[in-house]
Amino acid sequence: MGDSVNDIRVTGITLQSTGSGNEPAAVTAVHLYADGDSNGVVGPGDVLLGSAPVTQDDGAAVLGSLPYTVAHRTTGYLLGTYDLNGTPRQGDTFRLSLLGSSGVTAQRVSDGAAVSLSGGRVTGSAVVVQLIGSVAAASGGSLVSPIAGLGGPNAVLLRVDATAASPETVSVRRLVGRFGGTANPAATLENVRLVRDANDNGLVDGGDPVESVLAPTVTGSAFAVDLAAPGDPRLPLGITRHWLLVAGIKVGAVESTTVSFTLDSLRGRGLVTDSTVAATGPPLSNAGVTLVSTTLALGGPAADSVEVLRGRFVTLARLRFAVKGEPVRIDSMLFQVTGSLPLRSLGSFVLFQDVDSNGVRDPNEPAIGFGASTGPGGAIHMTPSPGVLLAAGTQWWGLLGMIGTDATWGQTTQVRLDSAAIFARGTVSGVLPGRLGAATVTGRLYSIGGQAEVSAAAGARSPTDRLRIGTNAALQFVVSVSTLEGARLDTVSVAAASSHALADVVTELDLYRDSTGAGTVPSGPPLAALTAPFAAAATPSFAGVGTSLSPGTQVTYLLVLRLNDHLRQGDTLGLRLTAVSGTGALSARHAVASTPVPVASRLGSATLLEAGELFLVSENPVRSGRVIFSYDVPPRSLALYSFAGLRVRDFTGLPASGFEWDVRGESPGLPNGMYILVVDTGSKLLRQRLMILSPAR
Repeated sequence: MGDSVNDIRVTGITLQSTGSGNEPAAVTAVHLYADGDSNGVVGPGDVLLGSAPVTQDDGAAVLGSLPYTVAHRTTGYLLGTYDLNGTPRQGDTFRLSLLGSSGVTAQRVSDGAAVSLSGGRVTGSAVVVQLIGSVAAASGGSLVSPIAGLGGPNAVLLRVDATAASPETVSVRRLVGRFGGTANPAATLENVRLVRDANDNGLVDGGDPVESVLAPTVTGSAFAVDLAAPGDPRLPLGITRHWLLVAGIKVGAVESTTVSFTLDSLRGRGLVTDSTVAATGPPLSNAGVTLVSTTLALGGPAADSVEVLRGRFVTLARLRFAVKGEPVRIDSMLFQVTGSLPLRSLGSFVLFQDVDSNGVRDPNEPAIGFGASTGPGGAIHMTPSPGVLLAAGTQWWGLLGMIGTDATWGQTTQVRLDSAAIFARGTVSGVLPGRLGAATVTGRLYSIGGQAEVSAAAGARSPTDRLRIGTNAALQFVVSVSTLEGARLDTVSVAAASSHALADVVTELDLYRDSTGAGTVPSGPPLAALTAPFAAAATPSFAGVGTSLSPGTQVTYLLVLRLNDHLRQGDTLGLRLTAVSGTGALSARHAVASTPVPVASRLGSATLLEAGELFLVSENPVRSGRVIFSYDVPPRSLALYSFAGLRVRDFTGLPASGFEWDVRGESPGLPNGMYILVVDTGSKLLRQRLMILSPAR
């Protein structure tokens, strides 16, 4: 401040620098300004008085020979500033201070006499280093839709990915570009917006916010917009924004023309440094979009009538969609059901893409993502999950439904779809497409017909007796018939497995009706009998059984084996029911036959020895010319003696559980007569008479 009489010339100032930053490395110079408008900020009217380096860390800047004069009775304001180079680190601090009045030298202008100033320490604000922001702009990918519908609000013309590439949030303030293509922009476009593509799918969705309305109207090809704060788009530090430049297409636009947009430049301001930031990357452009008028036509084959069986999938309706223009998203369809079959007896609705348009869902034809619900008045409401697209062209769909098992003979059902009950929109324009063609598609008229259903299951008391020579109850099973109509049981097919040759031990296979369900062989003749059922490795089948079964009834049957004396101790044998078939009593159709769970027996090992027996002979007298010896443990020795005590046969190398002896194969042959069989079991010595009455060889 000048005194009351003299003007004062300030000739030198020493400013002390402190802070976390290294001044010799980071500070190019300390500048001293005369703050003409006394606002504390260097501005256009402020005069640079001098500059000086700081040669030591936390050292001083000595500014001398200053041309600054303060007139008497006035106050002068000075600003000390840093000129920083590119080396400071983010967050480094610097502070300038005047340590005292001794740091200022001054003299009177009139006579040059030194002036002593009063006052204490003056400390400036800390300067925190903040790097200047930058923006990188790049293509956000190709356009998802190359077409735009007339009257659509959200035609995407450009996709941009913008990133604030250094630690400063950038405020976008200016966007410059140009429209291209064959369309007249002024007559075609409106409501140009910058939309944030939150899910980066290239489309304007419900969750995508509008960053800025750039222009409600378009006047020509050139496009330059200044965005005013604070509503300008922001690029937070280090985050990439996916932007879409979006425009509405006027209803009166010319169909088949094209429109595009090129981004030439993007500028902003750093919100900390307030510095101007220009984006690197532009110009950016995408391929143009073609303007189309969208229509959706509904059609299908003429309705016909057919009989259908309950519990079956049927094609309730066949739909032909013809799309022109942009793809169409179908949001819902409302089918109407008529006929005497209650809607509750229809279910499991599936829409499928009928690729070959034959009305039948083949294995390679995909289901379409719709959910189904039924409502009052016979309505089937099909809703998307999340939505179904129809591309331009002709496509066939089919609606499948399941005829319920509670349907009764003679009931009918038919499905209709009106074009007014299809709710759809263009994928780009978002508007409901125009509809042409058939107003209604009517599906087939289905009449519920009859077909018997038979099934086989294991009986409640399948036999568990041991195998033995003679008659063996082998397998109990139950045949059930549905309530729709009765059936005639036609065929029962059987398979078997054994550790012995089946044809060698099984002489007969019988089928009985097990009226008591006890699992034991009933008295009286069987329903059917197969002699030598497994001869030549045959698979036995009872054909023409002829048993009539009333609707909703169950009948229990028993399979019985007749085993000859070739059965050996330890032999195993089991039966399995492979198939049953029948014929409907009313419809005369083959019955639907099933065996949901395998029906089989496992009778286990043959037990031919009675309690306490150690050795068994299959026949005595031996009339067949052969005899089977059975035992659980091989004897130590087995020999045959004549009544005179002469050993005529010594059996060696005895198998584990028995063996067959061919008497007629002996050489020299054994004469008929009585013999003594001597068996040494180890625990006892058995003697048994054995009479041989073999026929002549």
